[in-house]
Amino acid sequence: MPCRCHAAPGPGHLGSHTSPVSLGFGVLIALLLLVFPGAIVARVGRLTWPTAVAVGPALTYGVVALAIVPYGALAVPWNAWTALFALAIVAGIALCLRIVFARVRDVDAEARAARRGPALVVAAGVLLGASLIGLAALRGMPNWQSIPSSWDAVWHANTIRFILDTGQASPTHMGELRNVETHEALYYPSTFHALASVFSQLTGAAPTTAYTLNSLAASIWLFPVSAATLTWQLLRTRTDEWRTAGAAAAAAALSASFTAIPYVEFDTASMPNLAAYGVAVPTMALVVSALRHRDRMPLAVLALLGVFSVHITGGVVVVLFVVAWWLFDALWRPVRGRLVDFVNLLLIAIPTVVLLLPQFFGVLQQAEIIVGHAFVTHEGKKRGLIDAIVQHTRHLNDFPIQWVLIILAAIGAVILLARRAWWPVAVWLLLVVSIVHSSAPFGGPIGTLTGKFSDLFYSDPRRLSAVITMLLTAAVGIAVFTLASAAIAGARRLVGKGSPRSWHAATAAIVVAVSVGIGLAYLPRAQFLFGEKYDEVLVDKKDLQAWAYLATLPGARDTLIGNANTDGTAWMYAVANLHPLWTHYDFP
Repeated sequence: MPCRCHAAPGPGHLGSHTSPVSLGFGVLIALLLLVFPGAIVARVGRLTWPTAVAVGPALTYGVVALAIVPYGALAVPWNAWTALFALAIVAGIALCLRIVFARVRDVDAEARAARRGPALVVAAGVLLGASLIGLAALRGMPNWQSIPSSWDAVWHANTIRFILDTGQASPTHMGELRNVETHEALYYPSTFHALASVFSQLTGAAPTTAYTLNSLAASIWLFPVSAATLTWQLLRTRTDEWRTAGAAAAAAALSASFTAIPYVEFDTASMPNLAAYGVAVPTMALVVSALRHRDRMPLAVLALLGVFSVHITGGVVVVLFVVAWWLFDALWRPVRGRLVDFVNLLLIAIPTVVLLLPQFFGVLQQAEIIVGHAFVTHEGKKRGLIDAIVQHTRHLNDFPIQWVLIILAAIGAVILLARRAWWPVAVWLLLVVSIVHSSAPFGGPIGTLTGKFSDLFYSDPRRLSAVITMLLTAAVGIAVFTLASAAIAGARRLVGKGSPRSWHAATAAIVVAVSVGIGLAYLPRAQFLFGEKYDEVLVDKKDLQAWAYLATLPGARDTLIGNANTDGTAWMYAVANLHPLWTHYDFP
């Protein structure tokens, strides 16, 4: 039954895809839904408010992931009420574990938590970075409620619709949506979509709108927080608290200027991957902190479960960062002793692996598909090396290289090496080699080993470059704050007067001016990548009218509609609740 007809609009055709909430208000609600459930669990687990807010999204995803698999197996519907029940259960367990782990609390270590002043400085940097990313979204998406012309977006929106319709949110049951005729088993990480479906229920937003608003919330908030968290993690034991806070704030503000995340990931509709990358660094920091604060181990398990369940590559990033930190830092400066630290890491890893077993088994069945991805550029290893160093993936061929950021990142890397922070540079080298191999494969044992690692990221230079961006953002923040501090220190020696507070304010003003200046300079590319696919090319008003009319016909919603997989008609499910044969561009 063909459906790409241009019939007269039926009743309610606008209600199928428009939202009762505005862009700003919708993003705010999505952000609160992302942060506060996890922050509540974190506070119950005795984390400070700044730390709770930072790791809140990872713990929120953890709560969702902990619930949807057993709910799916027991046929318990996933909705706002059962989500609230899951949150209450997890918070109750966290309270009980808080009592159990009270005897291993490190009160002296807790006393070294961030003070109010430095925490507010970091918060200001995060808000500035989030505001710049939000500005790019606001300017770049005037048609934010239109249907995006990207293939992966239709799958994400259809998944949200499927969860709303059936209550089935388990990642091991996604074959019921993808494989329409056979319902053959398929694993697909659905934690992001499950949370978006709750947003849709609470606000009345259509699945397509819920997809967009939740993606924007993750893009705007997670990466400034991630940049600040990583910078704090790198510097806190190597310099004083105020300098650490200044560099972390600078990194958070400058995170809005990097293109790979969130803008390229948003443009490619890789939203679970984007969200997983966004919570990877706070999760890594929580795991690392649990070696000293052993009462945080259950929270670290929950956060790890969350990031792996949003997208496995995000979990790989956490493991990569933790292992690198262990080999290049903690092994030489152990927290409680090498063996004790290693055992504590195992006590976090083992329960996480056990909880993830259903998902790991599902992924193993699709290993050949993942390994089958290839993104060879045919431009040679030299070009691949240059692209890796300057962060110039195939999605950025139309944009100039961000030389200002690359040079600042190099300065920041030198500062990190001078402060004996080796592990970020080691990870950067590994990722650069992996990008070169993905672009222009090289043979031999090294090529084989590098290929195994690259396959964890679909051997995609885009995904690998996004991980490098996390490291570069911290390095740039450190460089900008260090250079600003040095400039003000020199000026202070020349002038020879003025209160310390005035000079600190001058340093802050320079950091803000540089961050805003660079952010505005790169704003055009950011807003373009946000709005590029919201162009009504794949699905326009005539398509929406046709589906609205089709939905009024007798039995239309109970019929399997034969459609094509390349013309955008897969959107009829998310938009009009019609059931097409193809729910994605890939074969069912």
